[in-house]
Amino acid sequence: LESHGLLETDKARRGSRPRGRLKGGLLSLRVKVLDPDPLLTRMVKPLEPLFSKTFVWLSLAIIILAAVTFASNIGEIHHGLVSLFGVRSLLVVWVLVVVVGAVHEFAHGLACKRYGGEVHDMGIFLIYFNPAFYCDVSDAWLFPQQSKRLIVTLAGPYLELVLWALAVLTWRIATPDSLPNSIALIVLATTGLKILLNLNPLLKLDGYYLLSDWLGVPNLRQRSFDYVGRCFSRLGGQPQEAATVSPRERRIYLTYGSLAILYSLGTLWFVAIRLGGLVPRFQAWGLLMFLALFSVRLRNRLRRLPFWRSSAARPDREAVKAAPKRNGRMVLAILAAALVGSMLVKIELRVSGEFRVLPTRNAEVRTEVEGLVAEVYVREGMKVQQGELVARLSDRDIVAELRKTEAEIAEKQATLRMLRIGTRPEEIAVAEKEVETAEARAVGSARRYREAGTMRAEKMVRQEAAVAKAEERLKYKRNTLERMRSLYATLLISLKDLEQAEEDAVVRDKELAEARGELQITRADDLAEVRKEMALAETGLAEAKGRLSKLRAGSRREEIEAMEAEVARRETQRRFLEEQLRLTKIASAIAGIVTTPERQLRDLIGQHVNRGDLLASVHRLDTVTAEIALSEKDVGDVAAGQRVAVKARAYPSLTFEGMVTSVAAAVRTNVATPLVKGASMMSPVPEEGGGDRVVLVTTEIENGSMLLKPEMTGRAKISCGDQPILAVLTRRLARVVRVEFWSWW
Repeated sequence: LESHGLLETDKARRGSRPRGRLKGGLLSLRVKVLDPDPLLTRMVKPLEPLFSKTFVWLSLAIIILAAVTFASNIGEIHHGLVSLFGVRSLLVVWVLVVVVGAVHEFAHGLACKRYGGEVHDMGIFLIYFNPAFYCDVSDAWLFPQQSKRLIVTLAGPYLELVLWALAVLTWRIATPDSLPNSIALIVLATTGLKILLNLNPLLKLDGYYLLSDWLGVPNLRQRSFDYVGRCFSRLGGQPQEAATVSPRERRIYLTYGSLAILYSLGTLWFVAIRLGGLVPRFQAWGLLMFLALFSVRLRNRLRRLPFWRSSAARPDREAVKAAPKRNGRMVLAILAAALVGSMLVKIELRVSGEFRVLPTRNAEVRTEVEGLVAEVYVREGMKVQQGELVARLSDRDIVAELRKTEAEIAEKQATLRMLRIGTRPEEIAVAEKEVETAEARAVGSARRYREAGTMRAEKMVRQEAAVAKAEERLKYKRNTLERMRSLYATLLISLKDLEQAEEDAVVRDKELAEARGELQITRADDLAEVRKEMALAETGLAEAKGRLSKLRAGSRREEIEAMEAEVARRETQRRFLEEQLRLTKIASAIAGIVTTPERQLRDLIGQHVNRGDLLASVHRLDTVTAEIALSEKDVGDVAAGQRVAVKARAYPSLTFEGMVTSVAAAVRTNVATPLVKGASMMSPVPEEGGGDRVVLVTTEIENGSMLLKPEMTGRAKISCGDQPILAVLTRRLARVVRVEFWSWW
């Protein structure tokens, strides 16, 4: 019984106190509220289905489904939590935490009650003034079956896990930003965190009791601390009482005790860092507040450590006094040697911070000419070399225009050669023949013009004589007609004779009109056709003489220069078209990886693109740049050229090496975590109290494996050189003393 801690001893009697409603200290106060046994007795039967195998299998299925949903939507959940948690939601979060905690404790009580135990103590546990429920199920230790004890301990976390699963599914089903969605988001966040804490066996919560029951070692924590304390005491030369410990228990005590000690020391360190923020904020008053709060926590923690607990297991004072003094001197010598060694032995100082990967150089493949995309030669993730073709534009119109320009150049060059050679004798002879022909044609035209004028004058004389003759004949016919009319009036002639006389008079009149018309036509004829022919002949003669003169004079220098300029203009046009043709073949400017999505690349074929349009992006990833957000408190030890080791969250098992290339000249404020997609790592303008003040440290990292991708994040460590161990361990404390304390005076 004593080995299991179930026998009342002097130590147990010394530790016993009269029970009341209030237990504990100021920072850990337990208040008994009620005796829940009658209530739990009434609740057991209606809630019996919760202990059935059907409920267990159904709840496991729900938990697995919720876990898959959570894993596939973890990014969205993170964004929702960042935007949800704030000052306005603190009251809701607090209420939900209290309610879920009450359900958790009732689950313990129901499980204990179902298997025959009694629960007479339930109340509120104030941990650092934060309320939480507790339920005393110590009767479960009286159960002979280990499985029942484990079920009682596991009932609370398991029910919380079911609530977490239901909250995840409710969040997924509910409308975003609605009240059920927000409540489910808060529940899944708070219950998830509580489950992790509850199942931590290094805390004296459900996980610890589960481990203790499973191992079959009651009071595991106290026994482990006592055993480790005795081990340390023996190392210091202090006599210890003999204790019977089996090899199995020895392994358990050493393992659990060592881990619990490290966890407690880590907790003390964390509390010191958190409470240490009071010192720079409130200076002297902050130091007093820090010492007051930290001493309370330090006292409670140290009392649980084996170094403190081992004093209870020490023999009486007489035995201690009888121990050889040389043991104490040995301990002092060891401590002094350790102090001297910490000042002489040097270790490497490393400072760490968040980093974000950037490509050392990005190349955006853009079009330099307008046209239709004919072919795309790359795909997403493909490695390309510098100058390798990425795409090709249609060149049909450019090729046609180029051929036309080349033909025009050939024509102009031939003309230029003719101008440079000059006139040949054969051409002059031909031109002279043309002049002679033109002169003969001009002489003939002049002769025909003169002959036509003579013939016109003679014709006019004849026609004038004909007109005079017709006038005379008409005059005589008219006189004869008058006589015939007189004779007919006296009936001396017949009507036929009169009509014949009238007909003759009309005919003579018509003949006169015809003669006059022909004379008028002849007078109107100005020999236009002949004069036109003569003018054309004279013009042709002048042109022939001009060509002959030009041929005899040869090519002018100005004409040659003008033709040379025309040829040069065409050559320039040809070079421009050749360059346009070359630009239709679009190549990568650097060697790297194509990061444009595959679908976007496929959709480019057949599309019309303008000059400057983006076709693809190529990132050079064989060497990447990492921006490290380093606290301004650590930047004093960093310099260019120092070695850097980084671990990306995507590849936690790999370490990438690099070198510091530069340290930013300005301090910035870290206002957003780089894990949030789309959030900036640093704010360009620091604001007092707006976040951690950081300095950007740039480093180049070899990435031959191409594993590091743009915008990846992780942690980086910068090696700042060797320093004494004591300086490394006390550098933060020294900084506080030299800066914060200095400012008080």
